[in-house]
Amino acid sequence: MDRPGGSQQALSLARVTSEELQELRAVVKGLQEKEQELRGHLRHLEKEQQNLQGRVDELQEESQRLVAEGQQLRPQVRALAAELTGLQAQLGSCSAQLSAQDLALAQVSVGWGGHPN
Repeated sequence: MDRPGGSQQALSLARVTSEELQELRAVVKGLQEKEQELRGHLRHLEKEQQNLQGRVDELQEESQRLVAEGQQLRPQVRALAAELTGLQAQLGSCSAQLSAQDLALAQVSVGWGGHPN
């Protein structure tokens, strides 16, 4: 038969083992809850990553479009710059002619006895 101390020890061991099992179950439950929380966070991050990748794709397309548009506008810009240079030269020439005419008028006016303005 069992010794009285032996069954007491077995009972005590069973109680300790039961308590440890309950603690382990609580730990497992906490880990499962944390896993669910992390899975939810992961799903959220995956959706955010997809949204960001979509935005990156949109921005790359827009960038390519703007580069192409800029390349198409370069000849126009060069032509307008050349035209502006020509117009500035004409303006300078016209200004010189006006100055020369003003000077000639002033000299004619002085020659006639008039007073220059």
